[in-house]
Amino acid sequence: MIAHAAKTKGTPRMKPNGVLSLTRIFLHNWHRFNHHMLEVQDGLYLAGHNGSGKSSVLDAMQLVLIADQSRVRYNSSAQDRSARTLDSYVRGKIGETRFLRPGNTVAYIALEFSAATQQVTLGICIEAGEGQSTQRTFFIIPAALDPALFLVEGRPLTRRELRQALKGQRGARTYDQVGEYQADLLNRLGGLNERFFDLFLRALTFQPIRDINTFVEQWLLDARPLDVDALQKVVERLSQLQLTAREVETKSNELQTIVSQQQEVRNRQALHAEYMVLAALLRREAAQQRKAALQQERGGLGQRLSQAERECAEATAAFQGANAALIEAQVRLRQSDVVRRRDELQATIAQRSREAEQIRAIYATLLRDLRQEAQQLAPLRDDADLPEVAPLLATIADLSAERPPEAALGDQLAAVQTALDAALPALRERSFQLKQRLRELEEREQVLEQELARLRSDRRLTYRPALERLRDMLTPIVGERPPLLCELLDIPDERWQNAVEAMLGARRFNIIVPPRHFAAALEQLDRARANEGLYDIGLIDLGKVHSEARGAQPNSLAQQIRAKAPLVQAYIDTVLGDVITCAKPNELRRHRRAVTAEVLVYSEWTARAIPPERYQPWFIGERAKRSQIEVRQRELDSVRGDRVALLPQLQAIETRMQQLDRGHRLPLLRQRLEGQLDERPLRQEIAELQAELASLDTSGVEALEREVARLQEVAEAQRQAEQRAISERATLNEQIPRLDEQISQTELELHERSAEVETLMAQHPAAVEGANNRLSERLVRGDLATEIRNAESTATSYATRASNELNDLIRMASSFNTRFQFAALPTDVNEARYSNELERLQATELPHYTERIAQAQHEAEEELREHVLHRLREQIFQVRQKLAWINDALEGLTFHGDCYRFRSKASEEVEAYYQLIEDSQLLGSGSLFTSDFYQRHKATFDEFYERLTRIPQSDAERREQERLIDYRRYLSYDIEITHANGQISRLSRIMGQTSGGETQTPFYLTIAASFVQLYRISERNDRPTIRLVAFDEAFSKMDQDRIGATLDLFQQFGLQIVTATPLERCEYLVPKICTSMVLSAVGDGVWVEPYRNYAARLQEVEG
Repeated sequence: MIAHAAKTKGTPRMKPNGVLSLTRIFLHNWHRFNHHMLEVQDGLYLAGHNGSGKSSVLDAMQLVLIADQSRVRYNSSAQDRSARTLDSYVRGKIGETRFLRPGNTVAYIALEFSAATQQVTLGICIEAGEGQSTQRTFFIIPAALDPALFLVEGRPLTRRELRQALKGQRGARTYDQVGEYQADLLNRLGGLNERFFDLFLRALTFQPIRDINTFVEQWLLDARPLDVDALQKVVERLSQLQLTAREVETKSNELQTIVSQQQEVRNRQALHAEYMVLAALLRREAAQQRKAALQQERGGLGQRLSQAERECAEATAAFQGANAALIEAQVRLRQSDVVRRRDELQATIAQRSREAEQIRAIYATLLRDLRQEAQQLAPLRDDADLPEVAPLLATIADLSAERPPEAALGDQLAAVQTALDAALPALRERSFQLKQRLRELEEREQVLEQELARLRSDRRLTYRPALERLRDMLTPIVGERPPLLCELLDIPDERWQNAVEAMLGARRFNIIVPPRHFAAALEQLDRARANEGLYDIGLIDLGKVHSEARGAQPNSLAQQIRAKAPLVQAYIDTVLGDVITCAKPNELRRHRRAVTAEVLVYSEWTARAIPPERYQPWFIGERAKRSQIEVRQRELDSVRGDRVALLPQLQAIETRMQQLDRGHRLPLLRQRLEGQLDERPLRQEIAELQAELASLDTSGVEALEREVARLQEVAEAQRQAEQRAISERATLNEQIPRLDEQISQTELELHERSAEVETLMAQHPAAVEGANNRLSERLVRGDLATEIRNAESTATSYATRASNELNDLIRMASSFNTRFQFAALPTDVNEARYSNELERLQATELPHYTERIAQAQHEAEEELREHVLHRLREQIFQVRQKLAWINDALEGLTFHGDCYRFRSKASEEVEAYYQLIEDSQLLGSGSLFTSDFYQRHKATFDEFYERLTRIPQSDAERREQERLIDYRRYLSYDIEITHANGQISRLSRIMGQTSGGETQTPFYLTIAASFVQLYRISERNDRPTIRLVAFDEAFSKMDQDRIGATLDLFQQFGLQIVTATPLERCEYLVPKICTSMVLSAVGDGVWVEPYRNYAARLQEVEG
């Protein structure tokens, strides 16, 4: 392993005054570098394959020069964030778990910078170990790099030992605080600006640029976001004041509403009281008027009663005279024999007519019922088993309403009844049998449908309950549900499925248990037999099968079966291995046991055809489910066909039973035939009586009857006149007491109304005057009842409105009390604390907040004016100055004949904001929001102000606000290219259209200019300053000419380049960089050699 890499050129390390160059790099216990010293003259170029250690050197440099672990990016050439850490570097992590230095390790990195008259060494001591956090100490030594300061007899000093050792070195210091080290580092390297850390890292991690704006913002312009905290705090305070003021104003407005509502309630209550008094006055006036009217009516009734007494006496006398004359005439009429006989005949005729009509109605009802029964029995007319029906139907058809039925009808009804009753039992028995069969078919149909549904939705077959019960009992023993033999078999050739199913028969359902569990399973089987009566279930002893099984003969039925387990296959081979399969029946006799595919079996010198029901449906293999479904479906179709065929038979029997069941009505009809059904004798008697009545001579009594009728009319008229007179007198006698009672009640009411008026006037004295005035107006109108209703209605309306207004007041005041923690009575309409609080707010708090809001508004305007708008305008102006400075640095520099110049303009995305900022120079010292500037930019300003002062509520709002406070984002940038022929183009337009190297050239030029500015190369300064620029795998998009020209340009600027690339780009960079080294991974270490040595060896190998 090489401890030192010699300088490429033999010149001394000391540099001219003013230049502080990197001259040596020391690495000890740094990844694959165990102990290396790299000598550097001018630039340093590191070449090597991936994993050779190039990035490890650059990471060591950035660790010393940047120091801040949070900013260091190890292996910067990687596309994504590298997994390398400080611990993995120090302990030499290789791969995922291997460490070159697995124990506690101390590592050193040191950089030597040299000028003409001075040297300085910067470095870091790192301690790492398994299971502990990494510790580091930085150091600066104002002298040449001496590894002996860090290592004693090959052992690196610990951090504590290093601090002790450097105490004796003049000017040497150690640092445990990064900030303190960084400050001294900047000072020792030439008084650099803090931007060195950022610029150095950007160059080291520089990747090809595809966006000019990003490059300008990262490389040329410092990130100096505006501090808008003060503005946001002022605006927040202003918002809080405005919120508080609005709350005070809201409180004042609500108090004003409450005070007004109190007055409204009082007004409604006053009107309610006034109309209550008015209604009471009107009711008293109405009572007085009713009393006077009743007293007047009482006098009139007395006069009418005297007149009624006289009229009643006269009417009674007239009625008595007329009634006496009537009685005398009636006596004479009743003494006549003709009249007496006539009355007797008329009474008898009426009685006999009623009896005849009753007989006729009974017979008509019976005849109707007989005909209805005949209609029901009509379908049985031609029934050979019921010859009695036809004669009955003929007899009933001959019946007439004019003559009663013959006596033979009863006998016919009895004969038909007997025949019907004899035919019913056989039909009932047949009906019962058919219904029972239909129920069986329906139940079977339901079972088949359920089984088919289960089979179609689930692959698992079901077996008889006893078998499933024993499997459940064996599950705890076996540890899982034991399978059946049929579940572990398959029959590839469907042609032999029937034969296998038939020959296995009940053995298909034998339970399979592992040999080690067979003894326990056998005991469980015996318990199941004894306790639950489970029989005819087999357990296969696979242990015996293993020891005693026989192989299957060629062409045996066993060879048509594939078992899922070897022992199961052995069992099948033993059981069916001697049953030979035959294609034709005549082949069976050649074998001791044989079977055809059609299940014709030959055994024990006997041939037998096995019926399909013994082996179908199938239970073995993938086709078992299909077979189960097909068999059940065929049975289901057969069951449905049988049920459909039975239904018409049952319907026909039910219909015939209904017809035969009519016999139970026939005895009732026969009983009704026994009653009186002939009206003809009564009709004959009536005719004789009417003839006698017609023969009577009544001419002598007609005059007397007319006189009786006249006297009846006169007596009735007089009676009615008497009744009217009596009724009139009684009415008057009843009215007078009631009227006296009404007068008494009216006097009492008048007293009550007067007391009511006095009470209301005492309760509401303020309402008396208004009520009296309204009373005078109402009395003129005359209709007191309407006026009373109107007054009461108005009083009720005002009471309701007053109540509603009071409820609103209570709601408002209660809400106010709760919201503002105010102590007052919301139910008291005269509560003065609300009005007092209103006066206080209007006199003190509102003016106070108005003044503070104005002050905060002024502060916000000043903050916005001075620290936002003017500051942004100044920063934008400085951007243009910075670009002008860069352009001055680029002035006169040509690159392949091209000249470059940066251009800027307002960003289109924020152009309105940019114009707002530019015009802010027109702002005076007056109010911003009343200025012409604000009126001109009102919409843009309001939007800008709102986005700037709003506290971000999301990442999008935060990014938007960060953009607003970043002066760099108000401009868009481009690079103007002036070509050798004078043509001018913009880089943004040609990026993506030309080679990557051509578009990257201006960026490298600008980087060079940025470092020139950082190191103040153009300034006259006697103090030495570093000129270091480091790139990791730079110039990857550029061709040889552009790389050479770019490196020449960096050298013209006096910059010291450190870079690393893969070996394939050596030919481009070696000629341009003084110190070129090749790094190669050798075992777990690194071989470092000058490029010329590497090239010589390569040439020898190729030769």
